[in-house]
Amino acid sequence: MREFLATQAVLSASNHGCLSTADGATTVVQGIQQLETTKTTCKLATDLSPEGSPNFAVLEKAGPQGELAEIKTVNTITANGQNTNCNLNSINTGHKWLNDGSNNQNIAASNPSVAAGLISISSTGLTSKGLTTLLAADGALIIKAAQAAIKREQGTAQPADKTTATSKGSNDNFKQAGRRYLLELAADDNKHDQQLQSKVTEGYNAAGKPTNLLLQEIYDMPIEGILKNSPSLKKLGDITDINQLLELHFYYSDLQKQKLANA
Repeated sequence: MREFLATQAVLSASNHGCLSTADGATTVVQGIQQLETTKTTCKLATDLSPEGSPNFAVLEKAGPQGELAEIKTVNTITANGQNTNCNLNSINTGHKWLNDGSNNQNIAASNPSVAAGLISISSTGLTSKGLTTLLAADGALIIKAAQAAIKREQGTAQPADKTTATSKGSNDNFKQAGRRYLLELAADDNKHDQQLQSKVTEGYNAAGKPTNLLLQEIYDMPIEGILKNSPSLKKLGDITDINQLLELHFYYSDLQKQKLANA
């Protein structure tokens, strides 16, 4: 639409100005810049919309609002409803831009339009189909997507889990993990469950202890006999060289490929 206004509005002459505020040569709007000065609401806004539930003058959850929501006939789409007699010097049904005249392969004439089909160009002026009508007919897909986004309810952040270790003490999964990693017992050995709470407090008040507890089983992972170039290494925590780690990586990579090939 802005491209049309920027290029075609300047073709208006005297009392046939498409964007005039009234008949007469002195009030013809010549081009997009003068339009934005005369009608400040036509200026394109480039500000980012605020987060949350921003308010828009044209689109709301209930649907399109304001003048663009309604159908506008010739002369009512212009400022103050003046009869500007927008003379585009061509009958709209006579446009044959894509026809192959030499072979008489004619495409049926149709009304040119701009602004995603919202504004139609006729021989006597500009008309608007109205956003309400367009959206109901699945027209103006970009605007329809914007309308759907506005209607969508804003997501609600889930509250943080405030469960404490004390309240988790009765959870079977917590107990089983605690017996293994905190008490070094079998997962089903409950004879020292009364110590779990104090062990949790002790562990998470000691610098580095939670990390050590979680990583211990990783460090103790057996790798004896896997590394051909370092046969003396017995567990993952014994690796001290990047070459040893790469050799281990390729060992498991090849092992996985063999399993897939035999599957």
